[in-house]
Amino acid sequence: MSSTFCPNIFFVLYVYVSLMLEVDLFFCWFSSSTQFSSLGSQFNHMAQWVQDDNRTGIYYETWTVRSDPAPNSTVWFESYDCSQFVHRAYRKLKELGAKLSSRSPTYYTKIYLYSGEPTYLGNDSAIFGTPALQNLAADIRKFYFTFRPHQSFVDFAFSLLEAYKKIVLDKTFYLYYNFEYWHLPMKYPYMQIVYEEVPLFLKNRWLENLY
Repeated sequence: MSSTFCPNIFFVLYVYVSLMLEVDLFFCWFSSSTQFSSLGSQFNHMAQWVQDDNRTGIYYETWTVRSDPAPNSTVWFESYDCSQFVHRAYRKLKELGAKLSSRSPTYYTKIYLYSGEPTYLGNDSAIFGTPALQNLAADIRKFYFTFRPHQSFVDFAFSLLEAYKKIVLDKTFYLYYNFEYWHLPMKYPYMQIVYEEVPLFLKNRWLENLY
């Protein structure tokens, strides 16, 4: 069961606040200097896995970008956030022999953007270091400038209207994903905020069926 919210101006407001507050990189350090026998080996293995996961994971990303709200629609970009780290950690714990007996449902607030096929624009150096792309670079700067933090109420109101114009009326969103920029041709309903259950999936079986 999930609930959805499909706003227009409220969509831009939520995007606005999310971009201002979004944490660019998710760290979850897990370490120990104590050595035990079998349990200690598992603990140290898990600690090493967490650090490796932090080093190899992509940049923190809030949005899931899909072609439309249908269940079998094309997923252009998967989110990479704290909830996914939790699921990866549970899978690793299970591999190391941990018994996960909790039957509590796991619910997450998911943010979906809807667009046509994205267009790759380039990475930071390619866009902002190439004179021929200065117009694109200026447009991206202007787009993200509207989401800057610490604005006065008046500036916030004007920025919100500008964001609404760009995203809903002009149907344009510049997605920054893993150090690269993509242009999203936005389409109705533009976005959904969904509070849904994401069951823990381990070794091809649902967690609640393991015990």
